[in-house]
Amino acid sequence: MAEEGINDWKNASHFLSTHESSIEHNKTWKELEVNNARGRTIDRREMEKLMAEWNRWRQVLIRLVALRGSTEKLKCPSNGNFLQEVELLAKFDPFMKNHLSRVESNAGNHSHTHYLGQMIQNELINIISVKITERIVDDIKASKYFSIILDCTPDLSHKEQLSLIIRIVALEDKSTIKEHFLGFLEVEKSSGLNLSCLLLGRLKQLNISFEDCRGQSYDNGANMRGTSKEFKPGFFNRILGPYLSHVRWESRVKSVEAIKYQPAQIREALLEFRESATDPVVKVEAQSLAEEVGSYRFVICPVVWYDILSKIQHVSKLMQSTTMQLGVAVDLLKKTRDNIVSYRNTGFAEALTIAKEICEAMNVDTVLKQKRLRTKKCHFSYESADEHVSDALKRMETTFFNVVVDTAISSLNERFKTLGEVSEKFKVLLGFTDMSDKDIVDHCQTLSNTLTHEGHSDIDGRELAMELQSVPDLPSKRMTTMDFLTFLHEKKLTEVFPNLWVALRICATLPVTV
Repeated sequence: MAEEGINDWKNASHFLSTHESSIEHNKTWKELEVNNARGRTIDRREMEKLMAEWNRWRQVLIRLVALRGSTEKLKCPSNGNFLQEVELLAKFDPFMKNHLSRVESNAGNHSHTHYLGQMIQNELINIISVKITERIVDDIKASKYFSIILDCTPDLSHKEQLSLIIRIVALEDKSTIKEHFLGFLEVEKSSGLNLSCLLLGRLKQLNISFEDCRGQSYDNGANMRGTSKEFKPGFFNRILGPYLSHVRWESRVKSVEAIKYQPAQIREALLEFRESATDPVVKVEAQSLAEEVGSYRFVICPVVWYDILSKIQHVSKLMQSTTMQLGVAVDLLKKTRDNIVSYRNTGFAEALTIAKEICEAMNVDTVLKQKRLRTKKCHFSYESADEHVSDALKRMETTFFNVVVDTAISSLNERFKTLGEVSEKFKVLLGFTDMSDKDIVDHCQTLSNTLTHEGHSDIDGRELAMELQSVPDLPSKRMTTMDFLTFLHEKKLTEVFPNLWVALRICATLPVTV
C-alpha cells in the first residue's frame, strides 16, 4: 500500500488501521527510535550546526568575562587581571604559550626571570608612563607655543586635585589642535600663589619653558587675576587668557531637568517617604517639601531655570571641543547672549503656560499666594515707603525671573567681553581682506605689541602687514584660523609667511573653554 497507494477512499480508515498494525510500519518506528537515540536523525546536520554556534558564543563570552584577583600564581582563579590576560593571550599566541610553559617548569627556581611579578608590572606601567610623557613633552616643544588649562576637583578623599592640560597646535602632516593631559597635582590651598607654584614646578620638572606659554584658562580665575591677597597681581598679566568661571551653570541642567519633567513623581516619592518615616521631624520636612513641589510658584522656577540652562549648556558643550577656535567661540557667545536677551521679553509668559500644564496634570491650583512684604522704616523725610506690588505674578517676574535672566546675561557679557578683547587683537589675521592698508599696519603693530614680553616679540608687526598684503587668493572669505593654517601648510607657504604662520598658531592655541 505504501508503494502503490490507495484509491478506495470509502475504505481508507480500514487500510490505515491495517498499515499501523503491519510489521513494516512497526519496523520503521523501531528504526527511527534507534536512530534518534544514536543521533542519526534526518536533522542531524542542522543540530550539529546549532550546537556549534552555541559553543562558539559560549567561548566568546568566556573571553569577555572581566576577571579580578589578588594572587600572583598562574592558572589560579583569583590571580588578577594582568595574569589572566597573559593566560588568555597564551591560548592564541604560541610564543607566549611557550613562555608560560617555561615559567611553570621552573616554578621552584626563584632566580628564574619571567617578568610576571607584581613589581615588574608596576615597573612596566611606570616605564610606559614615562615614555608617553616624554613623547608629549617632545610634541609640546616641537610646537613651541602652548596654552595651559587648569581645573580643580576633589577626589574621593576630599582632597583638591589640580589637573594640568596643555593645548598646542601640533606640527604634523596636517596642523591639528591637541590638548595633552599631564596629570593631577594635589592642592593644599587654592590660592593663586599656591596654584602658580604648583604649575611652574610641574613645568620645570617636565623641562617645559613657561616663556612659551601664550594662553591660560583657570577654574578659579579670580585667584589667578590677583584677587587673593597672597598673590602678587599681574604675575600672569602677560599671558593672553580667557578665564574659566568657577560657577558652571550648565552642569546643573540635568538636576533641573528632572524637577521640571517629573514633579508629580518627586512629590509622590516625598509623600511615600513621609508615610514610612518614623522620625517626626523627617515627616514634617517631607510633607513640607511635597507641598512646595506641588505649588504653582515652585513649578514656575524649574521651568525658567531649565530654559536658561539648556541654552547655556548647548554653547558650553560646543566650546569645550578641542577644535574650538577663538573667532567661532566669540560668535557662539554673542548668539547665546542675544538669545537670552530675547528670552527676557517673552520667557516669563511662556514659562507660565508650561507651568499651568504641569500643575493641571498634578491637579494643583494655578494660583500664587501673595506673600507678606516687609516695609522698612523711613529714617528721613525724603524717603518714601516701599512700593507694594499687588500682582503676585508681576512681583515674581520682577524679583525672580528678571534677576535670574539678568544675571545670566551679565555673566555672558563678561565672558563675551573677555574673549572679545582677545579676539580683537587677532582679528587682522582673518579680517585683513576687508581692511585698508593703513588699518592692516595698525592692527599688525597692535598684535606685535600684545605678543611682546621683556623686549622680545613673537612676530614683527611691519613684516606681518607686508605678508598679509601679499597673501594669495584664499579658498573662502569665511575661513577659520585652522583653515588658514591648513591652507599655508598645504601650499607649502609656511616659510614664505613666517610671521603669519606664528601668529595663526598662537591664535589657535588660545583656550576658549569659558
